[in-house]
Amino acid sequence: MVEINRSGTEIRLTFDRRQTLAEAEQTKDHLMAALSAGDVQTVWLDCMPTDEMDISFLQLLLAARKMGQARGIAVSLTAPATDALADTLARAGLARPGDGGKGWFDSFWAGGQG
Repeated sequence: MVEINRSGTEIRLTFDRRQTLAEAEQTKDHLMAALSAGDVQTVWLDCMPTDEMDISFLQLLLAARKMGQARGIAVSLTAPATDALADTLARAGLARPGDGGKGWFDSFWAGGQG
């Protein structure tokens, strides 16, 4: 499940505890809806509650970021990747493990406006 909150031109998606291939279609639908909502300038992705994920979730986040860029919408994490997200990034080869948050190969994973 994904909690969606809108405030003005910003949308915040808060992902639940599990984001794996089994949830990918529903997650994709929520991301697409957020990026297709009229008058949106920023989509914030809150992955903090998520404690189980796989590479399909990372692929969806990156695809949403790319789609946002094409539409002039900023897509950013609400906070730097930690815990399960950081571990999944390291397993996928998208970060250096054990580098204290400095090992992101893409600044997107450091969170904040990007």
